[in-house]
Amino acid sequence: MENNSFLTRHRSLFMVVLMTAALLVSSVVNQRRLEEDAQTVSLPVTSAVSVFQAEHADAYMTDVAALHAVSINGTLDTATREAAAQRLTQLAADREAEAALDRLLATSSLAPCAAVVSGGSVTIVTEKAAVTQEETALVLTLAAAHAGAAPESVHIMTASTPMP
Repeated sequence: MENNSFLTRHRSLFMVVLMTAALLVSSVVNQRRLEEDAQTVSLPVTSAVSVFQAEHADAYMTDVAALHAVSINGTLDTATREAAAQRLTQLAADREAEAALDRLLATSSLAPCAAVVSGGSVTIVTEKAAVTQEETALVLTLAAAHAGAAPESVHIMTASTPMP
C-alpha cells in the first residue's frame, strides 16, 4: 500500500525521470543511426555542416543534462522542476523533428545540410552557395509537416549567408 502512495505522491518526478530516460535512449539511438548513415554516405569529416552538427549535438546533450539535473533536484520548488521537465519534453520534440528533417533532406540537392528546430523555428544549414525556388519550397513543406513551422519561421543558411 505504501508503494502506491509513494508513486502517487511522486508521480510528476517519476514521469520526469521516465521521460528523461526515454529522451536519453532516443538520443543515443538517433546518434548511432546518424553515425551509421555517415559511414555509408562518406561525407567529409571536416565539412562545415559536420562540424556544425557535432557542436549542435554537444550543446543539446549539455542542455539535456542540465535540465534533467534541475528536474530531479528535490531542493528546488515544484514549479521550477516542472518547467525544466516541460523544456526537456520540448527539446525532445525539437530533436525528433530535426532528425526527421535531416533524414529527409540527406538525399535532396541541399545535402550536406543540417536542421535546427527551436521553439517553432526551423533553420536549415547547407554548404550550397545558393538555393533554388524548388529547394526552398521543399524546405518550407518539410518544416511545416515535421516541425509545425510557419513559413516566416523557416530560415535557410547557405555558404554565402553572412553570419550575424
